[in-house]
This record gives sequence, C-alpha cells and structure tokens, in this order.
Amino acid sequence: MSAKRWKSYYHEIPVFYLLLWGAGRVLFPEAQLFDQLNPHPYWLGVLTFGLRYGVGAGLVAGGISAGLTLSSAWMGGERYRLEDADFYVLPALFLAAGAAIGGVVDKFVYRLRERELGIEDLHERNAVLGEELSVQRQANRAIEQQIV
Repeated sequence: MSAKRWKSYYHEIPVFYLLLWGAGRVLFPEAQLFDQLNPHPYWLGVLTFGLRYGVGAGLVAGGISAGLTLSSAWMGGERYRLEDADFYVLPALFLAAGAAIGGVVDKFVYRLRERELGIEDLHERNAVLGEELSVQRQANRAIEQQIV
C-alpha cells in the first residue's frame, strides 16, 4: 500500500466526523448528539476507516468516536453520566473495535503482499525453468541427430 493512501485518512476522518456532527445537529437539534440512536452512528467511522486503512485509522476513528461520545455528555450538561462506569463501555468498544478491525485488515493486507511476492517468485522460477527446458530440448535434438 502506498504511503499516500495510508496518510489520506488524516484528512478524511476529521471531515467525516465533522459532516456527521453537522448532520446530527440538523436532524436532532433539540436532542443530545445521537444519544438515543442504536446502533450509534459513530460506528460508521470506526468500521469504514478501520476496514479501509487498517489499525492506525481504526484507532484514530475509535478515539474520535469515543472522545465525541464523552464530550457530548460533558458539554451537554449530563456530567452525571460520566460517574457511571457503564457509560464508558461504548467509548471503550469504539477503541477496541477500531483496533481489532484494523488489525485484521492489516494482517490480511500483509498476507496478500506475501502471496504477491510468492507469485512473482514463481513466475521468475517458471521463466528460468522454461529456459532450461529449451536448452534441454536443443541438447536432446543434438544428441538425436548424432545418433541417427
């Protein structure tokens, strides 16, 4: 994977969450940001960027999702929710899922690259064997001509 592709998520993730935040403000102006929606819309970012770019982007997206979830409770006047340990389950899941999904994708990409290198080696080997085969055939013809 090219470095440009890997680094593009630094721009895409903030834009995505800014658009998601804006959509939440437009669709639910009186309510807390996506508080009562299930599944939570922040999963979109975690899944999308984790699947697309791997563990780094998955962690960044999970961290932003967790941060937005915690900050919405803090800034929304519901600070009492921060005292409940159960409230931290969803932000922790955002981080864990981003890391797990990204890790699986990174492993898959690594295995694909290994297979590509293996295929390249096999092509090189086949070319060498093809050359050796043509040399053997020429030698075989020469021996046959000497015998006849």
